[in-house]
Amino acid sequence: MCPRLKAPSSRASTKHERTLILPPESAGRLDATLSRLLSGVSRRRLKAAFKEGRILQDGRAARGSDSAIPEAHVRMLDLPDSGAWSPAPEPEPDNLGIEVVYQDSTIVVAEKPAGVPSHPRDPGEGGSVAEILLRMLPDMHGVGDHPDAPGLCHRLDVDTSGLLLFARTNEAFQAIRRQFREHSIDKRYVAAVGGVLEGYGTIDVRIGRQSKRRMIANPPANIRAWPARTKWKVRAAADRSTLLDVTLETGVTHQVRVHLAWLGHPVMGDARYGGVPAPRLGLHACRLGLRHPSTNEWVTVESRRGEEVADMVVGAR
Repeated sequence: MCPRLKAPSSRASTKHERTLILPPESAGRLDATLSRLLSGVSRRRLKAAFKEGRILQDGRAARGSDSAIPEAHVRMLDLPDSGAWSPAPEPEPDNLGIEVVYQDSTIVVAEKPAGVPSHPRDPGEGGSVAEILLRMLPDMHGVGDHPDAPGLCHRLDVDTSGLLLFARTNEAFQAIRRQFREHSIDKRYVAAVGGVLEGYGTIDVRIGRQSKRRMIANPPANIRAWPARTKWKVRAAADRSTLLDVTLETGVTHQVRVHLAWLGHPVMGDARYGGVPAPRLGLHACRLGLRHPSTNEWVTVESRRGEEVADMVVGAR
């Protein structure tokens, strides 16, 4: 929906004054929202206007970092390049292959393709599952503890595909986060790994943070570590690779990737942890099970995808 512009004020005290009514689906930072909506104003001019108090949201002086309020009146005063203002054309929605596989009035489960981030990496950034889902379901605005990713209950690595769980109310968000803390949510993956494995096993090895981007299994005593437990079972095997069903009993960053690398069978395509080269990371979140936060009934959601990972192991399907 395009914003509605009111006629400029006739008062002589301001040379240029416009009021913009934000679209009902507005979310994220106010400066990023205005930058998207107004094609005639440079980011530099917009930043200066915020700094000098010439932008008001619902009658109050606003900062660029303030959250955009759906249908708020944003008043903008004396922007030097205001004569060129026009609402920016709204692009056609691009859902990047994201599909909602389950939803009700309380929770939503979406399929994340590989290569799409779970949430914005920078404030106001588009192209994440959280941003696209909010565009589909604007009632999620303000849910949870991440302003740029409303309702997001957990995360998947950018290169991991599969199921992501969102809450649509703050009550549901808190109930689901409790289940994650108690490790009672059923999280299952399918993983394509290098080398041949047989049977099944459990990896019960602590994981620590070696650097900003890399975790390590069984770290030395000077590195803080968290308990981590991963179960694996062979689904199919080929000459040089194996397809595994993997169940997480804890939720440490990069847990599946780090544990399987520690086992000597890193995930295919995982250059960070020693995986053999592949067109994509061989990891897909295929199943989520939880107590429904409203009914307390057990709900299981299974992925409709995952073929790309299975196809990485020759003869696995």
